[in-house]
Amino acid sequence: MLVRQSAVYAFGAIALAVIALVMVAVYSRLFTAEQYGTFAIVMSSAALAYGTTLNWLSTTIIRMYAASPDKNGFLGAVLYYYLLIAAVAILGSLAALGWLETSEERTLVVVGLCVFLSIGWMELQFRIYQARLEAARLTRARLVRSTLGAILGASLAWAGWGPVGALIGVVAGAVLPALIEIILVWRHVPIGGTIAVRESLWKFGSPLIASFALGQVSRFSGRYLVIWLEGVAMVGIYSLALELAARLANTLLMPINSAAAPLVVDRVEQNNHAAARASLRNAFVLFVGIALPSVTGISFVAADLATVFVGEEFRAGVVLLLPLLVLSFFITGLTNSYLDLSLHLSLNSKRILYRSIAGSILNLVLGFLLIRSHGLIGAAYASLITAVAMGAFTWWLGRDAFKLPFPLWPLSKLIAATALMAGALLFVDTQPGFVGLLVKVLVGVTVYGLALLLLDVEGVRGRLPELLKKVQKRIG
Repeated sequence: MLVRQSAVYAFGAIALAVIALVMVAVYSRLFTAEQYGTFAIVMSSAALAYGTTLNWLSTTIIRMYAASPDKNGFLGAVLYYYLLIAAVAILGSLAALGWLETSEERTLVVVGLCVFLSIGWMELQFRIYQARLEAARLTRARLVRSTLGAILGASLAWAGWGPVGALIGVVAGAVLPALIEIILVWRHVPIGGTIAVRESLWKFGSPLIASFALGQVSRFSGRYLVIWLEGVAMVGIYSLALELAARLANTLLMPINSAAAPLVVDRVEQNNHAAARASLRNAFVLFVGIALPSVTGISFVAADLATVFVGEEFRAGVVLLLPLLVLSFFITGLTNSYLDLSLHLSLNSKRILYRSIAGSILNLVLGFLLIRSHGLIGAAYASLITAVAMGAFTWWLGRDAFKLPFPLWPLSKLIAATALMAGALLFVDTQPGFVGLLVKVLVGVTVYGLALLLLDVEGVRGRLPELLKKVQKRIG
């Protein structure tokens, strides 16, 4: 089940990454660093608002939907909280308009509000698909949103609408699929559900609000500190590097993350803890088996990626920042998708709050000190140090909650396979560009794959004939 769900998500993740990389290439050539900084700050502010006000609801859906006997009532309670938060956001934005001096600022606030409301709604819908184990439906919805947003945003930006045009594209890409879902599904859902369901959602989710709010402060504080200390143009470069790093990391990790959490929760709800731990073990091995060679490989191809996908004004900054940011995303991904499960499965929201408080304080302090002394690279160092520290702290908090497996023997083999791949890449000497990227990827994938076979990681040699037969059967 985990492998099948992951395969569906992998297809979607690759397609989404292609769209995102195309948009990085387009916007980094259409926009100046300052224009991209404006676009990035509005998107970051909308994401910060989502993480602060709606992310708790997304997590509650993943954790509680499977156990809910009244699915329509559960969805009605979700709708109730979304509408309540949307109303507060609209009123707050209207109040903020009166304090702004220029029409450009007011336009960005209105468009940013629309981004928050549309993306927030679609993210809740995505979590429902995920909780239902509807991998194909979730993948289709993500692809439709991203494709529409990319086409409309790029068209408006090219027509001279600048960052506002790109933001309108993001909104339209989310609104059109949302309307279809409202017509097909949500018009049958009673707004509010029952008081009992709303109270159960609130009881589990409310302790997460402060935790996620602090987590978003940790996630986005670097960008706002860069604006304050370095200016809008520098945050444009930093945000583009973050976007590229996030897309690369999410492409590789989202299939595992999306499939593992709801599957494990479903098995825990069925009191099948042995099967849950088996799924967790498989997820850990898959995660590390992808993350280790990916982080290592990206450090070798950073210049090639920047040459192919990034405009000249952004290129040097991306080459400098990308390896550190990708490593930070992978460590954070391991924390959020694996280590956090010990706390979520034990319904221990308070410990997540403690972790978030520590992470926010650490990231703010490190970000301020390191950006002042080292500029953009200081922001990347602050993110990496915080990611490592919070991963260790999360493990410590969850050590006596829900015991997570850490298979050391497969881990040691994966480290050895990655080391062999890195050794081979040291001998590849090409000029930065598409050819260099292609050669390094082919060498890295080939050597790593052969190393997995040589070391027989997770009995891959014995499974290879069966896998080849399945591939041959599908092709035939």
